Amino acid sequence: MVVQFYDDKHVAVADGLVRKLNRPKRKNIRHLIIHRVKLEARPMDDKAIRTFIAEHSSEEEVRKEVVQDHGQG
Repeated sequence: MVVQFYDDKHVAVADGLVRKLNRPKRKNIRHLIIHRVKLEARPMDDKAIRTFIAEHSSEEEVRKEVVQDHGQG
């Protein structure tokens, strides 16, 4: 989940588990999959991020996107 914008090409992401809000990872936006869903939780915390990600993603969906990106069958 994007938690901060650095510039037009870089953001900070956190997943609430490995990458927590106090130590997000800097990523190039070209390496991300964009979803149109937004977390409106206040206050924003690691548990809210973990719950949101679990509710809005599925293993099958991720696997399908990876296979399509790499051209494997």
